[in-house]
Amino acid sequence: MPRKKHASDHPNSDLPPARDIGHLTAEDVDRIDTVPLRPDAPDSEAMQGFGAVQAALELEDFPMAKSDIDYSVGDIEVDDLSGGKVAVNIVTDYIPSRQYHSIEEVMRALRAGLHAYERVRLRGQKRAG
Repeated sequence: MPRKKHASDHPNSDLPPARDIGHLTAEDVDRIDTVPLRPDAPDSEAMQGFGAVQAALELEDFPMAKSDIDYSVGDIEVDDLSGGKVAVNIVTDYIPSRQYHSIEEVMRALRAGLHAYERVRLRGQKRAG
């Protein structure tokens, strides 16, 4: 079966694959990555946090494998438990390699993965210190 046409197929797009863009015009696709997720969000906050991850996942087809999650949202940074930032593609190293059937499953896995990442990071700090 041929792959569906996605916004990410447009030559000027850095977007992850979208579910269905049939209602978008070529002009929409050209400007879609310039529109903040929240209209009131400054540009620096537009693609950060679990809210950005969830918004991006809403454009995806499910089920998704761990590699699909990395491809789709791996570059988005989320807050770690110590107030720093960590890229989702690092957090996915701490989630099971399986099929995820919904946004909720992915979000639960990423939050659990973040906690596992923090435990490993803190153990490494204790050993070093």
